[in-house]
Amino acid sequence: MPQPLTINTPSNVVEGQSLTLSWVGGQGPYSLNVMPGGAPSGSPLKELNDGEPIDGESFMWDVDIPANTYVGLTLQDVNGFVAQSAPFVINQG
Repeated sequence: MPQPLTINTPSNVVEGQSLTLSWVGGQGPYSLNVMPGGAPSGSPLKELNDGEPIDGESFMWDVDIPANTYVGLTLQDVNGFVAQSAPFVINQG
């Protein structure tokens, strides 16, 4: 049985810096979105993979969301399973 899909909540996310996002479980390919922190089921602020499937269990993000924005991550696998990070704030660069 596959491992449940879980995404790690990043710490010290800084505007303008690169950040590796990682997860475990599920089955690729994956899609990865930045969501409003208070509305994880709302419209994405950014689709990180730009429509291109992610095959591995990590993704390098050049943080391009403005500082002081409250966000969360939503990850979906090929079978439609969804994992969400805890909300976090983008820090000033």
